Amino acid sequence: MAYYYKFNVKTNLGKSFVRLWHECDKAEKAAERFAAKVAAVMFYPVDSSMAGGVSCVVFKDNKCPKPGHWKSIGKDADGYELWVPNVKQRTGALALADAGSKPNAVTNRIYQKQPFTSAEGQLLLPYVELYRDDEASKSISGRYKMSWAARESIRIEKERRTLPVVSVMQILNLLQADITGCNGDGKMHVVRPVTPTFFRYSQTIYLGCAYPCNAEDLVEICMCDYLEIEKEVRAMERDNSKSK
Repeated sequence: MAYYYKFNVKTNLGKSFVRLWHECDKAEKAAERFAAKVAAVMFYPVDSSMAGGVSCVVFKDNKCPKPGHWKSIGKDADGYELWVPNVKQRTGALALADAGSKPNAVTNRIYQKQPFTSAEGQLLLPYVELYRDDEASKSISGRYKMSWAARESIRIEKERRTLPVVSVMQILNLLQADITGCNGDGKMHVVRPVTPTFFRYSQTIYLGCAYPCNAEDLVEICMCDYLEIEKEVRAMERDNSKSK
């Protein structure tokens, strides 16, 4: 990390940061509950997330307990088989009469929360529709006829996609981090966000960030001070764990 800061938890920034910290904790626990529910022994978080979300899971002994519900997307660097729900998707948009309209009842769709207006002035609500290519999709009175395995795969995928996620950009925006950079051509470019490191010591939060931050209440400190306090905090955590 190139920049180091501290701020008090009782400042406006501190209060907002603590709230986001709690959201991270909730999102991480939700991801852990999802993984446990599907009998996974490990999971990978969503890209660019600070906490929460599940992009794929790993099962015990690399054996999927319900192959019909999951499909492999390859292996990681350690040779673990990576699995995702056995579904595909198509995207679309539903035209609404007004912002208060409800989407039509299709059980295998996930809708965005906020509609938007098209160039033609239509109010649209984008959605992702989940389906299985290998299952019957005969439309009967507007409903799809699916096997239990297909419905279960879709249910798992809907749950996975709707898990709470706290993105790296949420904390960077809170810190008012300048994430633009120059790559040598003299022009400014948006760089891939890097997750800040942070810890709490008494009423102060210490933060390390790859970018300069401009939020009010931030106090810049040197790397040596940050590392020294971090060392003390880690030592106290080890002592506390031994005493339990």
